[in-house]
Amino acid sequence: AMTDPKIETLDPVFRPIAYMWLNAVRGDLGINVRVLEGLRDRDRQVALQAAGKSQVKVGWHNFGLALDFACLGTNGVYITDGGASEYELCGVEAEKLGCVWGGRWKMKDSGHIEYHPDGKTLAEVIGA
Repeated sequence: AMTDPKIETLDPVFRPIAYMWLNAVRGDLGINVRVLEGLRDRDRQVALQAAGKSQVKVGWHNFGLALDFACLGTNGVYITDGGASEYELCGVEAEKLGCVWGGRWKMKDSGHIEYHPDGKTLAEVIGA
């Protein structure tokens, strides 16, 4: 089976879901998707928040429960428009697998999916 180094960093409960998602979007939908980041350490999270690239000081990435991805066009170039249909298709596929897609948020993050085990909130995961 295909492995992905970024998916390998994820929480063991999210990892198989992330692989199902990746196989579905690449295989069934034929979208050239690349996983950019999985687990993120606290220092990187704090730096991203300071740079205005994240809303939170501690987030789902810090627990290996989120991944960031990018879609590439047929030309192999990154699709930077988060409103592109490829991102929507990837997001819907993630939602089918019980994930939350950042493309639905007020501050859209179309290349982001996260998984909330047992429907836990971030506060519950941080407190666990």
